[in-house]
Amino acid sequence: MYQNLTGPLGSAFQCMTTDPVWNAATSFYAVNLPGFHPMIQWFAVCMCHLKPVEGMVTPKKVNPTSTHELVIAEFDPESYLFEALDPTQIAKYTIVSPFIFEAQLDNLQDAEANLLTDLLVSNLLDGTLTPDHDTKKKWFEIVHENQKWLSQR
Repeated sequence: MYQNLTGPLGSAFQCMTTDPVWNAATSFYAVNLPGFHPMIQWFAVCMCHLKPVEGMVTPKKVNPTSTHELVIAEFDPESYLFEALDPTQIAKYTIVSPFIFEAQLDNLQDAEANLLTDLLVSNLLDGTLTPDHDTKKKWFEIVHENQKWLSQR
């Protein structure tokens, strides 16, 4: 089931794709923040499991208890410049590297990781977090606070 979220600063669309590159994604949102930057208004928030996926390189874990990886990235504006980004066709858009934020998370089930993704997307939409490269410290704090909260449930 697709879930769309809205907030004062924009909207987010849960994406599903059959592109094998995204087979490890447990949750993937295209987040539209139109007032954030004159050129860049679409961002990817993706939670991936770190289990082996057939046909893909085995994920490198930072420690043996890592179960998921969270990635926040910009969609390249040139890939949607002359059209509206279509969240149902997400595989056709290019993601900019380096990512804004990435972190591996420990001991989470997919449902918990997806709940964390929903919370972080909501934080983007209400302005608690920004998709800025210089806010990585704040991202780490919020991700790990929420991960601790999930583990105590």
